[in-house]
Amino acid sequence: MRDSRIDKNYFEKFLKSMLSGYSAYSEDVAQFTNAPHQSQYRPIQFSMLKSCSLSLLQGAYSIGEPLDQIQIRLVEATEAFLLMKRSDIQYMPEEKVKIRHSFRTRRDTYIDALWILSLNILFESSDDRIREVIEATGNAGVDGVFDRVASRFVPGREISDEVVYAAPYRRLLAVFDAPEEERPKLMTAFLKVWYQQNKKTDWWGEAERIEFGSVLYSGYWCFEAAAVVKLLGIDDSLFRDNEYYPSDLAHLKQEHV
Repeated sequence: MRDSRIDKNYFEKFLKSMLSGYSAYSEDVAQFTNAPHQSQYRPIQFSMLKSCSLSLLQGAYSIGEPLDQIQIRLVEATEAFLLMKRSDIQYMPEEKVKIRHSFRTRRDTYIDALWILSLNILFESSDDRIREVIEATGNAGVDGVFDRVASRFVPGREISDEVVYAAPYRRLLAVFDAPEEERPKLMTAFLKVWYQQNKKTDWWGEAERIEFGSVLYSGYWCFEAAAVVKLLGIDDSLFRDNEYYPSDLAHLKQEHV
């Protein structure tokens, strides 16, 4: 178990529920993609497939599944993420796509994109796959954190000096601009407020709702912190035990997966 908030029985129940949802939405999406001109495009099916696959990844990580199994979940989640983006572009009006996929529209839209990018970096996916995620996400020049991470793989990318969600992400932006010796302290400060200042996300507070019968909690993990640690080579000894920090992913080597 990597998550100590909830017991193993809960996560087993959660994963079973998400697997059922993933299977059902996969069938719906397959039916449409096999005969798009005979079916009405329903973006909710593609969005839910992405959500279920990402939740499966997080839940599997929380319960303590081996990293090679998490990597398989990542491939599924990335494919679902890319399929959702491409399908919306193909079948939805351009203006609606811009609103739906803008980082400014919903905090979850931004964080999902940041997580998919961060996880592919942590698991050392190919540069081509990482660039594919970046291109599908769009939003170049909109958010400084995402831009700085993405620019490592897309030279010449437009980089913003601002962040869409200042609380808490201005603190993470500061990590990039700080001298090497100050980065551990700044990352510690970011992780300290990361969960509380993401209160407007769909997943905030899910662990507390379990006692009322909710089966939606997949774990609170700041994958973006681990990706920045990996990219910048930050010494994480100061914050390695933070409850939101997936430390094993920050030090993952592909040959060990």
